[in-house]
Amino acid sequence: MAENLRDSALGMVFRMSRVFGVAPVTFSRTNVHLSRRLMMCSSLFFTIIIKVLILYTGFYYESFCFTLFEYQFIAVATEVRSVLKMITNGLEELLKTDSGTQKYSEKREIIIHDLAKAYGDTCDLIRDVNDGFGLQLLLILMSYFLELIVTPYYLMTSLTNRDRDASHIVLQVFWALYHLTDMYYIIEPAYLTQLEIEKIEYLISRHVRQVKPHEALYVELKMFRRQLAFTRPTYSPMGVCTLSRQFCLSMLGCVTTYLVIILQFRANEG
Repeated sequence: MAENLRDSALGMVFRMSRVFGVAPVTFSRTNVHLSRRLMMCSSLFFTIIIKVLILYTGFYYESFCFTLFEYQFIAVATEVRSVLKMITNGLEELLKTDSGTQKYSEKREIIIHDLAKAYGDTCDLIRDVNDGFGLQLLLILMSYFLELIVTPYYLMTSLTNRDRDASHIVLQVFWALYHLTDMYYIIEPAYLTQLEIEKIEYLISRHVRQVKPHEALYVELKMFRRQLAFTRPTYSPMGVCTLSRQFCLSMLGCVTTYLVIILQFRANEG
């Protein structure tokens, strides 16, 4: 049996494994012996492999979860923006009708009241999104900040290296563009939402200017305007920052500052 095992494919694998110290057996001419030291070494090596696999599995699982959270936020923010867009379209249609007739009816009062209620419900939804996605969004933005520092640094290192690897340079450019695109898709729906809220404020102010104070519609418009003044939510994860294009520029400015400092330290070391 020992002879068969020694000459089999499994025996070859054990012999190759023995070179690296991970084979739990030793061969002789007549028998196969278990090696306690190699058994311990093999168990330790196997444990390390399992831990590495668990760590990498955890890393990819975390990355996958962050991606899902990101897509969830983008989908919700896009839907919120579409609701605000419907409110602005309704106000614009009413404004066109009013500019032609200059008369208000009970139907228009109901429409303004319904639009104000829809706006209030949308603001409540934005607060719920901040509460539900605040920590996840903050962690995602922090990861983008670190990745946008590390990726350009490795890119500049590859460009200044004498032995340039074109594939490595292309890969770093791809990752930098990927992180920038991801950050854009998170910030842009939030920015467009703020634009819609500002447009609603402008349209309501135009409606107020065209209505006489003694008319019943004036009261509804004043209530809507007061609601806009006291209720103007923003996407602000954990209250740390507000998602807007200005925040995007601020992050890119911080990334540039860090890169300049890192390159200066590297130049001083050289």
